[in-house]
This record gives sequence, C-alpha cells and structure tokens, in this order.
Amino acid sequence: MYTKMIEAYAIGYHPTIELVKDTIDQVIEKAIEYGTFIHSDQGTPYFNREIQDRLTASNFIQSMFRRGKPTDNSPIESFHSILKSELVYNHHIQIQDDKQLIEEIHKFIYRYNNKRRQKGLGWLTPAAFKEKEMTRLSSL
Repeated sequence: MYTKMIEAYAIGYHPTIELVKDTIDQVIEKAIEYGTFIHSDQGTPYFNREIQDRLTASNFIQSMFRRGKPTDNSPIESFHSILKSELVYNHHIQIQDDKQLIEEIHKFIYRYNNKRRQKGLGWLTPAAFKEKEMTRLSSL
C-alpha cells in the first residue's frame, strides 16, 4: 500500500484456490522476516487451510476486510476505479473479447506501475517510488 505498486496478481474467470496460490507464489520471496501483511476479501479461497498454512510458512500476516465494507479495502477499490476509468470505460480502447481484455489488463498494470505518475508518490511512478524508498532504507 505504501508504494501503490501492484506486486502480484492473477486473472481468472472464477475465484479459485489456484489463483490465490499463483498470486502468493509471485510475492513469496518478497516477504520480510518480521512479517508481511497480505490483505484480501473474505472469499472462500482465503479460508482454505492450505492457503493459510502457506501464508504462515512464508511469514505473511493475513488480514481480511469486513463483509459489505468496501472502505476497509480502499486501496484496491481505488485501483479498480482507476482501471475501469482508464481501461474499461475508455472509448479509445475497443475491447472485443475476454482474451483482449486480459491482454489490456496486463498492459494497464505495467503502465500503472512503470509509467503512471501519482501525486501521492511525489509525482513518481510506483516503481520509481519503490526504488527510491529501497535505496533510502538500505542507506540507513
């Protein structure tokens, strides 16, 4: 949340345990030794014992927002709003089918992380802000 960087994601037609495993596998080596929060909704895959054991073994601290309370998950709700306004509702992009939509989402996330400057990050991109912060922290 601090860097606003999309560190991992998986796309599927249904919320499955495999999608959650894929996403966790993308960030597992980024976990910090004193614990990394992973925030999710209360979907069934996140209550799965295998998922919870995998998170615990990798030093993740599981956090879930309350049902019916989108304000608990405002960072991702804000990201979804940006994605919809800049991709889905963008009349310059004509999405013909689900395969094209998935391709456009991948491109959007790349642009979001590496090209889209954000006021809250001092007009840096999430990737540039993260790099700057990592450099700052390593010099402490």
